[in-house]
Amino acid sequence: MATEIENLRARKETLKDELQAEEQKEKSLQEEIEVLQEKIEILDLEKKLENERESVKKLVSRKSELQDQWNQATQDTMKEEEPKEPPPEFIANVEPPYDAEQVQSDEQNAQKKRRFF
Repeated sequence: MATEIENLRARKETLKDELQAEEQKEKSLQEEIEVLQEKIEILDLEKKLENERESVKKLVSRKSELQDQWNQATQDTMKEEEPKEPPPEFIANVEPPYDAEQVQSDEQNAQKKRRFF
């Protein structure tokens, strides 16, 4: 009977060791699974980020094209709206120069004409 108890205790210790080894494997596998899940999530995020960057790059390019078109259209419109002025050497001085003597002479002529009537 003593040998049977020894055999049972030895078997018990072996099973405990195997159980501990399996628990360690399980824990290790669980950690590896978590690491792989994180890597997959990171890879997915990197792909999404790359797609988003490409999308933003296309939008920036499109915006730049439209901005160039807008700038060109406004420049063309401004050119059309600018008044066509002749060169400075052809501009006539519309205002007669102020000549005090001429004004005085005109007033005297007007007074002379009134005297005869």
